[in-house]
Amino acid sequence: MNTLHVPYYWCPVKIIDVNGEEKEFPLTKRDLSTYFPNRLALSFEAEELPELAEVMAQHWKKTHKIVCRISGEMENDTHTELSIVMPLTSLDSVYDIEKKLDSDDYQESMKSYIFMLKDASSDIIGVMRKLFSDNVLFNFNWDGVHGKRSLSTLKLVNSVLFDVFKLQGRIDFEDSIRRCLTLSHNRHKQRRYLSNKSSSATA
Repeated sequence: MNTLHVPYYWCPVKIIDVNGEEKEFPLTKRDLSTYFPNRLALSFEAEELPELAEVMAQHWKKTHKIVCRISGEMENDTHTELSIVMPLTSLDSVYDIEKKLDSDDYQESMKSYIFMLKDASSDIIGVMRKLFSDNVLFNFNWDGVHGKRSLSTLKLVNSVLFDVFKLQGRIDFEDSIRRCLTLSHNRHKQRRYLSNKSSSATA
């Protein structure tokens, strides 16, 4: 009979601190055997990583608020307004925001609001889903071709959002936006298909 072989799940049990001292953190021993060596370490990481990500996100948000207060950029009524209207669900709401972004002060408030949305686990696509509904994004593509509107002309995206993610670089930023649009369009088409299918079934 062949014996099932599972590679060891790698997990660090030793560290060397800044003083050069080696410290060891051995895994907890269990009497029960398992086909998965170091299973306890895998289980521990699976349980702890989501909590760690949340702690990091909360820490980042608190740090950002402190920086805002130091720089004189206090949380204001604009953040309350944005938390109510986001994600944008109509073209009218999109262009209403665009008009307000003509104001430098409003742009700074919008930028700080987006920083609040951007936590330890959120990439551009995650933030975009918090800014725009799929129904709205279905009207756009990046270049404004094939009868769609151009997302690249929106100050909210091409100026404010890019400034938040500018360390990513312009090319990677645009690629992320294009991927976001593709995923959003697919979700919109899928929901419309399921809705039509449901309507046909009940007709």
